[in-house]
Amino acid sequence: MCGIGASVPFDRNFLSKTILVNASRGPDSSGLVELDFCGLAVNRLAISGIDSGDQPLWNTERSLALVFNGAIYNSEELQEKFQSPSITGNDGEIVFELYRRYGLAFADYLEGIFAIVIADIERETLIVANDQFGVKPLYWVHSNESVKLASTLDSLSSNELSHAERFPPGFVWTNKGDWRRIKCQVEPVGLDAFPEIVASQIPNEVEWGCFLSGGVDSSLITALAGRQSSRVRTFTCGTPDGSDLLAAREVSEILGTEHYERIITVDELPDIVSKVIRATSSFERFTVMGGVGTYLVSELAQTHGMRVVLSGEGADELFGGYDEFQDIPHAFLNAQLEAAVLDLGSTECLRLDRCSMAHSLEARVPFLSQRLVPTILNLDPQLKIEKQGSLTTRKSALRSLATRFLPSNIAYREKVEFTVGAGVTGALTALAEQRINKKTVHKLQEDFPTFPIRDSLTAWFFQEWWENIGAQLDGDWPRMVERGLFRQSPNQFNLCRWS
Repeated sequence: MCGIGASVPFDRNFLSKTILVNASRGPDSSGLVELDFCGLAVNRLAISGIDSGDQPLWNTERSLALVFNGAIYNSEELQEKFQSPSITGNDGEIVFELYRRYGLAFADYLEGIFAIVIADIERETLIVANDQFGVKPLYWVHSNESVKLASTLDSLSSNELSHAERFPPGFVWTNKGDWRRIKCQVEPVGLDAFPEIVASQIPNEVEWGCFLSGGVDSSLITALAGRQSSRVRTFTCGTPDGSDLLAAREVSEILGTEHYERIITVDELPDIVSKVIRATSSFERFTVMGGVGTYLVSELAQTHGMRVVLSGEGADELFGGYDEFQDIPHAFLNAQLEAAVLDLGSTECLRLDRCSMAHSLEARVPFLSQRLVPTILNLDPQLKIEKQGSLTTRKSALRSLATRFLPSNIAYREKVEFTVGAGVTGALTALAEQRINKKTVHKLQEDFPTFPIRDSLTAWFFQEWWENIGAQLDGDWPRMVERGLFRQSPNQFNLCRWS
C-alpha cells in the first residue's frame, strides 16, 4: 500500500529521491520527517483510514513515528484485545501499542504483509521489520556510519547499489545493532479456516477484486470472496489462443463475477518486456515472462478502479504444485517446499509486488497467511502429492477443499504454468529468436560468464536489463546478482525455521 524510505542519519537527498521514484507505489500523499538522528519518507496508497490515516503515523505522545508498506489483517482484533481504539483508522497504528507492550517482539503478533520502520525518538533508535516471506519489499545499504532503507532499488544511487542487499525477511533490526527473528504468536489454523483468511483480507474502504486464471488457486479465492460480497470483480489476461482466457470465463460464469479481460497482442510484447524489466529490476526469465501477464492484468484492474486484488501466489510452493516437486521423496518434500516458500520474496512475490504496484495496486496473498503457513508446511506430504498407481495428483489437499466451493472439473483442473496459460511463453520465445541470433547469444555468454544466459530468450532479457539498468551500475555488479538483487537467489537468513 506504500513506498517507504529511511536513513540514519537524516539524508534529505536520498529521502526526497525515494518519494520521487516511488510515486506509483503511493499516489495519494507523501511525507518526509526530519529527526535529530534519522529521517523517514513515505508515499501512501490509501486503503485504510482513507481520510485521516496519512503517514508518517505518530503516537499520541509524538515520541514514535512510523512508516510502513503493506497491510495488517488482524489490526481490529488487536485493538479490541488491548482496548486500544484507532485514532486514524490506519491499520498500521496498532504497531505503536504492540511496540509499547512487547518492544522488539512487536512483529510477533502481526498477521499481514509488511515492511515497517519505527523511529523511537527518546531512545534515538530506528527499528525495522519485514514479514516472514518478504512479500513486501525492503532493500538496504548499511555501514558503521550510515543506513539507508527503501522499498525499491530505484531509490539508491549506482554506487550504493554495489553494496545493497535485501533486508532479511522474518527479522527485526535496530540501528543499535540488535537482531531478532520474528517468532509468530498468531494462532495457527487448519486449511478448513481458509475461507476466514480470505474474508479477513478483503478491504472495507476501497474497491477490490481478484486475479483469475481459471486454475484452482485463483478460482478458490474468487469463490470464497464471493461468499463475502454480492459483487466480485475478476481480471485475467492472455493471448487470443491462451487457455487462461477460456478457463477464467468458465469460472466467472459459474461464480457470477463481473469479469474483465486484457487481450495480449504479439506486437506489444517488446514494450511490455521493457516495462517489466524496469519495474522488477530483474532479467530472470520466469520473473520477466510471468511479469508480462501480471503487469497487464494489474493495469486492467487499476483502470477499473481497483485498489486491492487477491492473488493466489504461494499455493504451488506450499502444496507442491510444480512439476519439479512431483518426484521428490515424501520424506524430503516438506523441507523443499519450505525452502521455496521462504524464498518467495525474491521470486513470485517480487514479480507480483513490482508489477502490481507499478499501477498503484496492492496485491494480497491469502495463501501466505501467518496463521495458515505453519500448518501447511507440516501437513503430511502424501496429502499434498497423492500417488495412486500411475496417477499423480499435485496439491491434493487443496483440491479436496476446493470441491466444497467449486465444481470438481475446476478443482481438479490440471496445473498450467501462468505464462503458458496466458499464451505468453511461445510468443516470447518466437520473438526472442527473431531478435537475438546464436552469435549474439555466444557473445553475451563470453562477455558475461557469471550470468545465466542460456538461449535467445534469456539473452534478450539480459540485454534489455543491461541497457536499462546494468550498464549504469558501479562496483562489483556480478556480486549484486549473487546477492539476489536482480534474480532469485537463496537468502542467507532463509535457513531459519518456524518456531
